Amino acid sequence: MQLRENIAQDQEKSDASKSQMEQLKEKIHGIESEILQMETRLDELRRIQGQINTKATERSTLFTLQQQQYAALSEENEGKVQALVFPCSQ
Repeated sequence: MQLRENIAQDQEKSDASKSQMEQLKEKIHGIESEILQMETRLDELRRIQGQINTKATERSTLFTLQQQQYAALSEENEGKVQALVFPCSQ
């Protein structure tokens, strides 16, 4: 009789362990899905960050060009103003 009880207890423990394993497998699958989603989001964020960097570089370059053009225009206008103010000195 005791052997049957031991077998029954072992079977219950085995069933409980199988159930726990299935629950853990489901949790692992859920976590793997979350990791995949996060990796996808990270890839998207990296792509967006690359675009931001590109635009920042482009904006900086355009600003530098604008400053150069402004400086050249300022020099050109300075010469014209001097010619208008002191027409005989030229």
